[in-house]
Amino acid sequence: MAVPNDMNTITESKLTPNDDNSQSFSESLHSDSESEASEESVKKFVSDMKSRNLFLTKIAGLMIFYNFCMVAMALFIIFDMIRAKMLYRSMDLKATVWVFFVFALIVKFAGSFGNKYLSKIQGFLFIADCVLSAFAFFGFYWYFETVNANSYEYNGHYVIICGFVLLSTSFGFLFSTLIKLKKTHYSMLAGIIMMTVFNIIALSIVKGVWKIHNMQFYKYFLIWMWFLFLNIYIAINSKYLLENRAGRFLEKETIHGFFTYSTDWFSFFWIDMFKSFKKKKGKKKNKKRKSKKKPKSQNSESIEME
Repeated sequence: MAVPNDMNTITESKLTPNDDNSQSFSESLHSDSESEASEESVKKFVSDMKSRNLFLTKIAGLMIFYNFCMVAMALFIIFDMIRAKMLYRSMDLKATVWVFFVFALIVKFAGSFGNKYLSKIQGFLFIADCVLSAFAFFGFYWYFETVNANSYEYNGHYVIICGFVLLSTSFGFLFSTLIKLKKTHYSMLAGIIMMTVFNIIALSIVKGVWKIHNMQFYKYFLIWMWFLFLNIYIAINSKYLLENRAGRFLEKETIHGFFTYSTDWFSFFWIDMFKSFKKKKGKKKNKKRKSKKKPKSQNSESIEME
């Protein structure tokens, strides 16, 4: 039997493939760890953005699309009343309107509080919310139109008017987010003024184009007043979002930010308001202490000079 002179050739030939596999395996692990690290480094919070107001601009765009779905239903009712009534009866919305409404609320709560587990399907939740809310809006028109029909009271027009005013609020909010100021990321005053002005324009157009026999000026004024409180909430909550909660939102989580406006009014809004009042009180106390210390120091200096 022929035996090779150098036994190292055999061992080298057997060991080199294993070494290559181990090296490739370690390199793959290293590349995976690098990719995970790069993904973590890519994550950018709203607090890291140069222009935080752009996050609000994207949220305002989502609000416009959402409220436009309501207005589309309103236009369908106004311009094609017969088919709208047939759809209402075929879907049995007299009973199912509450199903659409409840499921829309569930989607809003899930998108707001469940972002940690549902971040990958936030887009689907937004579309579902638009569809469910649109059919709930459609059903509520017929509900308020027929609930007091026996006493000849038809109040479905309030639903349609609110749909148009909500859309105008979204446009006012959008334009207010485009205003850049040095001292603050978002101007509450500018937001309230612009949203209120757009509400007045929307109500004026509705009043001029769509004549409703039982709608008087004071009723339009009451609608405007109700939306004024809504505008104040949106403006204040937007300021709190950028100043107090910017570290909780990623730059890409605009849909999550959109959903929070539906739930912040009974949660983070009041927490942030309490914190802001506490900070203001603390600043006032510090100013008073400093003002008290200054005259004492001046008196001691005058005595030393004497």
